Amino acid sequence: MASRYEIRLSGEGGQGLVLAGKILAEAAAIYDDRNATQSQSYGPEARGGASKSEVIISDGEIDYPKAENLDMLLALTQEALDKYHQELRSGGLLVVDSDAISRMPEGDWRVVRVPLARLAREKLGKAVVANIIALGLIVRLSKVVTEGAAEQAILARIEHVEALLEAGGIPAEDPLVRRLQRLKGLLAWTLETEYHERLTTFDQNLRGLDAAMAVLQQQYDQYVRARQAATHSYMGYETPINHLQARVSESVQKIDLLMARQGRQLEVVAIDELMARRGRLENYRDKARFALADSYDRATQAQAMRDEP
Repeated sequence: MASRYEIRLSGEGGQGLVLAGKILAEAAAIYDDRNATQSQSYGPEARGGASKSEVIISDGEIDYPKAENLDMLLALTQEALDKYHQELRSGGLLVVDSDAISRMPEGDWRVVRVPLARLAREKLGKAVVANIIALGLIVRLSKVVTEGAAEQAILARIEHVEALLEAGGIPAEDPLVRRLQRLKGLLAWTLETEYHERLTTFDQNLRGLDAAMAVLQQQYDQYVRARQAATHSYMGYETPINHLQARVSESVQKIDLLMARQGRQLEVVAIDELMARRGRLENYRDKARFALADSYDRATQAQAMRDEP
């Protein structure tokens, strides 16, 4: 699970989403020793309008308590789904009440459809407790908090409500008090009876982690030995390497000298060739001058012969 996990519980006012968000945040902060924030907002009506409760859980500090890149979205009404789904990240988890949702938006999400309100009515006799069923579903799917932490947070809420009812003078025979007592007994029984099983599972997971750590330690030790062997394998080659480096330097110097000599030889050859071309050009020039003088003499003689009577 990522260090920061963002959850938005959405529906309509009166569905107990704020309470569910608070219980989830308390489970993380109080019983799982993590950082958590919870916030809520409502639509135009306090009851019946679209509302949301946001919970952010993190292993580190939570520097910004607003959820903008949701890992999970719970939608109990069509209006809430239409309004709040845009901020669910790609690959996130979308949990909807299948009886209340008729139009699903398009998106690259994992979708879980559960008739939450119907289950609450059929199993617990009250649709209003769909928030607690949804809370259990969130805990099981996301594993953002442990189940034991969620149960302890719910039990603490029940005890708080019991104290308020007792302070208000509500008799023990009241149906609400009896329902709270049954729910409290069920949670306490679950915590007591499943404690050893969960502890055994935790111990098995811990042993599995120890085995994995042992394998990683063995691989690390092999890496260290291989690295040390590679380092030692170069010992004794320092003198030959230095000798080869000196020979390479001498060869480079010889090549530079040969290139310099070759350059001078090329210069001499080029100069000789240029001097030879110069001599040939001078010879051609003298011949051209003689030919021009001869042509001039012949022309003069021819002119003189024409001028004689």
